[in-house]
Amino acid sequence: YHFGGYGKTTPELLQFIDDCKTKLDLPLDPIYTGKAFFALKDALQDESYSEKTVVFVHTGGLFNAC
Repeated sequence: YHFGGYGKTTPELLQFIDDCKTKLDLPLDPIYTGKAFFALKDALQDESYSEKTVVFVHTGGLFNAC
C-alpha cells in the first residue's frame, strides 16, 4: 500500500481520499493516513472481520493545523 513510495500517489488513492472527504467528511493526507486507511478498507473486505469491532487509531499530528 505504498502507492509507489513516500510522497507518491496514484489516481486510485487520490480518488479514495476525495471520496472519504466528500462522503464521510473525513480529511486524509496522501502521505500517511490516506494510505493506511486505504489498506484498512481493503483488509476489511475479508470476511474474517465480519462481526468484529475494528479500531483505527491515528496518532499523528493535526492535519492542516498551521
